[in-house]
Amino acid sequence: MVEKRVYPPIPKYFNTTGPCEEHQHYMVPPLPRVPEAPGIVATGACPFGWSSANLGSFYKGLVKDPRQTFRKLRQTPHTHHPVDDARGNAEAMLAMADLGIAFRWD
Repeated sequence: MVEKRVYPPIPKYFNTTGPCEEHQHYMVPPLPRVPEAPGIVATGACPFGWSSANLGSFYKGLVKDPRQTFRKLRQTPHTHHPVDDARGNAEAMLAMADLGIAFRWD
């Protein structure tokens, strides 16, 4: 008879690529940090998705160079903490707006 192996549980981690599963991911409640978030998302005015991949693609098109990255436009370090990363992405968007790009905020 073959013994069934028992593996240790996989530790929780921060998910930055899609929907969170409570048993698998750390859950950081966003409302205490950004209480206006539901209203922003409900209007459709929130320019961020699950990741900054679209922002990176947007920047590559803006500068017309597929090798460029928008990371240098961030002021807040990219720490993989959801608040720090969102703040850095917002700073990058504002820097792109300073370059003359018109975003629709309505």
